[in-house]
Amino acid sequence: MKHLRTDKIKETWTNENIKLSSPATPESIKVAEEIIGFQFPDDFKEFYLQLDGFVD
Repeated sequence: MKHLRTDKIKETWTNENIKLSSPATPESIKVAEEIIGFQFPDDFKEFYLQLDGFVD
């Protein structure tokens, strides 16, 4: 996976008044992996530890 500049993504979205959810925690990622029975790739986990979606 190409290295994503999550800091730039966050900055752009914040400047566009897009409300972001708090980042995922290592614990929440582990729980999700256990529930679905699949271990996410490290780069996927790193992304969600920085950006975990938008505020509803």
